[in-house]
Parts: sequence; structure tokens; C-alpha cells
Amino acid sequence: MNSKRSKSWIFPVLCAVLSLIGAGCVSTSPASWNLNLIKETPASIDVDIVGVQPSDEAHLKEMKPDDWWAAPPNDLVRRGYQDMSLTSNFQAGDQWVVSRDNPIWKKWINAGVTQIMVIANLPRVHDNTPTDPRRKFLKLSKGTWKDVSKQTLEIHVQDDRVRVITAMQAGK
Repeated sequence: MNSKRSKSWIFPVLCAVLSLIGAGCVSTSPASWNLNLIKETPASIDVDIVGVQPSDEAHLKEMKPDDWWAAPPNDLVRRGYQDMSLTSNFQAGDQWVVSRDNPIWKKWINAGVTQIMVIANLPRVHDNTPTDPRRKFLKLSKGTWKDVSKQTLEIHVQDDRVRVITAMQAGK
């Protein structure tokens, strides 16, 4: 009789352990990605990719994109993130690839970056709100994206917005 009682705890504990292991399979820690930015507008476009630490997330989401793209010497916000940014001017080509082997990834991961902000200086007038389409935030955890086998995030810069093409997992 004691042996039945002493073994009755095994199944619930085993189920709990297996559910914890299964939940841990989807990584929430940041990972390096290949970034493939494609320009779909005839205009010459400046684009910045900025590593975002959790402590800066709220500030960057509330920031007006016009403040980011202010002309010097008023470009204080942009200059403040210069050490955590990559910049491209799409005049020379229609595609910008940032390899996951680029040294910026090591810098971002070591600094605790959990997402990136892609922000484009688009020619049209926009509303400067937190949902301004000139800026997108992309989480760097593998559990966020559907197809992680290529480790590539595809982003299109269009006339009126930055558009993320890579599909996200449901509920992310």
C-alpha cells in the first residue's frame, strides 16, 4: 500500500518537468539575424538600424521620427544612438544586407539589446505618433519568427512605410 502512494507523485512531477522543458525550447534570448532590406521606392532613402536595449525601448517608441531625422546640430536623438546604429543610403543600390556575422551583432548582444529599430527617412508627411510607419521594432528572439532556419529577417522600405515581410509566430 505504501508503494502505491510513494509512486503516485511520479506522474504529476514528470508532466511538470516535461512541460517546463517544452516551454524552454522556444528561445526568448536574443539571436543574431541576417537582415535583408529591400528598397521598393524610387526615392533616395536613408535607413538606420538601431540596437534597442530594454531601458531605451519606451523612449524610442514615443520619439517622433522627425526628431530622429532632424538636421545637424538638432539631431541629438540620432547622435545619442550612433554607437548602436548602422546607417545606409539607398542611392547606390536597391538592397542592403547586414550579415549575422557583422561585428555589430556582438556589440548589440553584449549590450543586452533585445530588439532592433529600423527607421527610414521617407519623403512623405507622416503623423509622428508611436505608430508612425517609418519605424518598425523587431524582436531578436527566435521564438518570435516563424521560419528561423535561414535566420533572415526581410524588411522592405516602401514609399510610405517600413514593412516587415518575415512572418511572425501567432501571438507575438
